Amino acid sequence: MKLFGNSSKKKPSESQQTVDPELLDLINQTIEMEDISKELTPELPVEVTEEPTQPEEAVALAEAQETDAESPAEEEAEGPADPELLALISDTLAMEDAFEPEAGEESVSEEPAAEGNAAGEEPSVTPEDVQSIKDLYPEEAVVQEEEPDEEDEKEDRRKKLKIVGLGVLTAVVLFVAVVFGGSFLFGGKGDTIYPKVTIAGVEIGGMTVEEAEEALTDIGLDDLGNTAVTVEIPGGEVVASFEDIGFHKTAEEAAALAYEYGRDGGTFSNAIKYFRCKMGSTDLTKYVKDDASKVYLSNLVSKAVADAQLALNAEVVIDDQAQTLTVIKGAENISLSEDAILKLLTKAVDSGEYGTVTYEPKATSSAKEEIAALREAYCKEAQDAYYDKETGEIIAEVIGIEFDDNAVLAQWDAAEIGEAVALNVTVTMPKYTAEHLKEVLFSKTLGESVTSLKNSSSNRNTNIRNAVEKLDGLVLMPGEQLSYNNLLGKRTAENGYLEADAYVGGEVVKEYGGGICQVSSGLYYCALLGNLQIDERSNHTFRVNYASPSYDATVSWGGPDFKFTNNREYPIRIEASMTSDALTVRIVGTDDGTYVKLTYSSRAAYTDSEYPDVQTGIYSEATRTVYNTATGAVLSKERMGTDFYKLHDEQIIYPSPSPEVTPSPTPTVTPSPTPVVTPTPTPAPTPEPTPVPTPEPTPVPEITPEQSVESSTDNAVEEAA
Repeated sequence: MKLFGNSSKKKPSESQQTVDPELLDLINQTIEMEDISKELTPELPVEVTEEPTQPEEAVALAEAQETDAESPAEEEAEGPADPELLALISDTLAMEDAFEPEAGEESVSEEPAAEGNAAGEEPSVTPEDVQSIKDLYPEEAVVQEEEPDEEDEKEDRRKKLKIVGLGVLTAVVLFVAVVFGGSFLFGGKGDTIYPKVTIAGVEIGGMTVEEAEEALTDIGLDDLGNTAVTVEIPGGEVVASFEDIGFHKTAEEAAALAYEYGRDGGTFSNAIKYFRCKMGSTDLTKYVKDDASKVYLSNLVSKAVADAQLALNAEVVIDDQAQTLTVIKGAENISLSEDAILKLLTKAVDSGEYGTVTYEPKATSSAKEEIAALREAYCKEAQDAYYDKETGEIIAEVIGIEFDDNAVLAQWDAAEIGEAVALNVTVTMPKYTAEHLKEVLFSKTLGESVTSLKNSSSNRNTNIRNAVEKLDGLVLMPGEQLSYNNLLGKRTAENGYLEADAYVGGEVVKEYGGGICQVSSGLYYCALLGNLQIDERSNHTFRVNYASPSYDATVSWGGPDFKFTNNREYPIRIEASMTSDALTVRIVGTDDGTYVKLTYSSRAAYTDSEYPDVQTGIYSEATRTVYNTATGAVLSKERMGTDFYKLHDEQIIYPSPSPEVTPSPTPTVTPSPTPVVTPTPTPAPTPEPTPVPTPEPTPVPEITPEQSVESSTDNAVEEAA
């Protein structure tokens, strides 16, 4: 007999699912083999015990019903199965106990690996295979009839036992047909993936490997670094790649794996997998993806939230032209819950809902509170960016903002949480910005002095080095004054100074700190070129060989000091360094569109009232002229004062003294005892002494007036200070 084909039984209703023709053909062949077996199998007598036992068939039915309850998704997806087919399968399930392995035997796993398909081996049937059939074809519920009498119960038991025997034979025949016919039906099922197979939420069943690879590539699986899930949050997003969420196979590898599913095991195992694909959707994602690391995903969320918080503040845009302040509504009070964001990400990953999901935070304060917070955060007076000399950093500017609370509140109420709102405000921009200061600060050399140290002693160099170390890197802010004496401190052995030649009272003596005047003189020269304000400066008693007249600056503890003030618009920095041969002092600052030229003039000085014609020194005067860089026009011309430098004694040429003429002695007259009138003889005239000519003093050569710095080579005086 046949259950399908030309059977005269009532056809299934339209709501029932159409069964695969190949499956029906297999079952019909099995039923025909069952009819033949009936003719060959004698009816065995059945012995009934007094105590009724539960039929094996009922046990199998109960298990099938339990399986039904455990897999509602498959039944709902496919609809009710054909009742006659279910009846046949219920008989097959009854033989499950016959296939249970003896104690100690190993069960065959359902992993997709070829076992029992090797040449010369018989395909094996395992309890797992039986359970797979039971999962695929659960039995229909059994309707309980009215309670029969004792005789009817005995008759029913006989019939049921007979049915069980026939069912066992039928199941055996069915399994033989499946095992030996499976390779024909399923072994070479074309070049497409089995139906209803999905990976990563993409149904690739019925596709070729190439088509499946293309479909998986479309979602980004060809490169595991592609984004799988994006959670949008205010101010940013959480991005998880396929690799981040556990994928370890590319689109090509996943497509190949899907094709091999149902082709890589034993004949019976492959048949079960094929039936499973036909009867319901089969998700193979677990074979290409591991469980995502919750710790790793949590770290992704934490970093994204931190970046988002910064971005929310960075979203503030101040437009001084439009006079607006653009902020994200709720940015100051948006609560980004890392736990909630992580749950949203995990849910998308676990459910395979790859793509973009949105996290919607809740406002934690009222509109008035948020406006008050905006006022606190942004309403300030304008403040210029400035250089912090303590830290060496540029402190950013502050933009001045003011607004009307009621007007801003109306705009705020009209916006949504997370929306950018351009509030109408009053914007006052500072004069100096941090960006501007970075470009101009310490970008130009205002003045530089390089002097020789070739004849400097070791002690003198030590003193110079102390001054250089204190001076190098010193920054003077606009309006700040430098006192050279205060910077270096008292020159003592305790402060690291040594004895070296210095001028004291016009004499060259050994003095602690000798040599530091070379540094102060170089600094003075740079200050002149930098057009800085000179507050206090004294020249040396004698000229020095490291500076031209009027370009030196002497200092002494408790005596003369060198002071100047940064009267420029920007900070200046002093740089000082030395080698064994030279001392370099430099002042750097900001170009203000001007440059300076220095000149000096000198003349002979006659300061001895006794010898008014004898030169005893020189007078010198420096002039600073400031020019406009662009036009060359003179902006200012300043005489820096007149300096007097004494000549050393050996340089002063006094006239030789005139020789004195000794007169002839007057003869002494001896008086006579008796006065005798004797005529007095006339004395002979004293001859006039011959005058000796006074030698002319050797003149000291005068320095040409208006002699320039560049051309000065007057180093006649030995260095002492």
